[in-house]
Amino acid sequence: MMSEIKTPKQHLKDIFNSVSALLSSIFAKKNEPAAKAINTSPFHFLPERPETEYADVKFGHREITEILKLMVCEPNSSLTIGLFGTWGSGKSTIVANLRNELQKATIPLIIFDVWKHDGDSLRRTFLAEMDRQLSDEPFGEAAGYVTKEYELTKRLYQSETKSSEKPVFKFAKLLLQAFAMTLFFVPSIFILWLIGRFLNVDLLKEVAESTFGKSLGALFLTMLTGGFLYRFFDTFIKSEKVEEKKEKLQDPHEFEEEFKNILKNLSDRVTRIVISFDNMDRISGEQALKVMATIKTFLETGFSKEAKPVLFLIPCDADALREHILSTSKTASRDYIEEYLRKFFHTGIWIPDFYDEELENFALAKLQATKIDEFTANPYLAWLIIKAFNRNPRQIIQFINILVANYLLMKGFCENGHFHDVEFYKRNLPQLARYLLLKQRFPHIMELYRENFVYDLDDRNFNTRLEETKIESYKDFRLLVIKTQDIQIISLEPFFKFRHSADEQLLTAEHGIL
Repeated sequence: MMSEIKTPKQHLKDIFNSVSALLSSIFAKKNEPAAKAINTSPFHFLPERPETEYADVKFGHREITEILKLMVCEPNSSLTIGLFGTWGSGKSTIVANLRNELQKATIPLIIFDVWKHDGDSLRRTFLAEMDRQLSDEPFGEAAGYVTKEYELTKRLYQSETKSSEKPVFKFAKLLLQAFAMTLFFVPSIFILWLIGRFLNVDLLKEVAESTFGKSLGALFLTMLTGGFLYRFFDTFIKSEKVEEKKEKLQDPHEFEEEFKNILKNLSDRVTRIVISFDNMDRISGEQALKVMATIKTFLETGFSKEAKPVLFLIPCDADALREHILSTSKTASRDYIEEYLRKFFHTGIWIPDFYDEELENFALAKLQATKIDEFTANPYLAWLIIKAFNRNPRQIIQFINILVANYLLMKGFCENGHFHDVEFYKRNLPQLARYLLLKQRFPHIMELYRENFVYDLDDRNFNTRLEETKIESYKDFRLLVIKTQDIQIISLEPFFKFRHSADEQLLTAEHGIL
């Protein structure tokens, strides 16, 4: 293929472009800040596990725990108790503390996480988990909820083969042996009779009446009887090894019997047992109804009036449970759903709403637990957090962990020269928190700001366009923007990109912090 012939002007243009690219790369490398090691000051992420120390239990959860303990310990109680509250409102903390309190009275509380076992065979995994928690010794001196003789059937997860010896009577072989003996002796007697007839003597009679004959007859009878008995016991009723194979539990009745077996083997120290099904509001509607049906049709039938009381504690979001029932039965009315829940729960406790002051103090305590000085020194952070999360302690913990991670990231960018102001992360901590609150609560809307290069939360033209699109959550978004407007964000760009452009750095140097 013939190469294209270039003019002198094109050659000069190519040389100019090559020199320009070389100079650009040199200056870019010269101006590029060298990466530095991030200053690793102390910090802590907050655990999301339930608070099990009474000193740390807040929001009236301690009082709820005490009331539940009284309800469980009431002598004639055998109830299904509902503990109602939204996700993150502290239901797991209450159940965990109740378990510790009941342990002091030697009352086991089995906590079965239906979300963790979602998709598994409910009855099978429940019995296995119940066995594990009763058999373990997590509580020291008060352990020993089951008898020493108790053992969960191996058929719960696998088939079982049992070997045993059983006598086998072989009557056909017995008859055959008797017939063979008859064939041997009958010809002998017939031969004696023939000899007697030939000699004209009643040989059989003489032999039978003689001493020799009598002795021979007795010997014959003894040998015949002995041989028969030996043959009989050795051959005809000889024990044989028999293997009996039983498949793993499949029938609902078998699971029910195993549940009864566990209850029968509770030690004498145990007066009653409590079973809690946690995270009912996290699983699908169909699975939630299966759990509820299992409690009513399987577990509640596992004990009699003479057995020790069994109580069920169901921590859940009542509204979510209603939606579960509605989603699985499109024709179910609201009245039917309420009647269904009234029949399922014998009684219930609702976790009270929180005061903003309680949540703000909670947020302050959790901010201090991060061990980050800027978090504890900034009075706006706790105030900002409860503007978005004013009903849910767990969401507060989750957001603070998100704030910690993004604070450390922005700090690293600042220390490596990506911001004109090295302390941008300190001066703009409330702005970072506000940005993350909006992004956490309304990620779709904040993504629209980013995609359209809109960096002003109060941009009228863009907000008008958003309002016209009738986004379902837009009103709530604008309400949170207004609630947090005391923390002003001049531009969203550094929070979208975690760095300043050259123009922004110049603007920062001339007019102050963005």
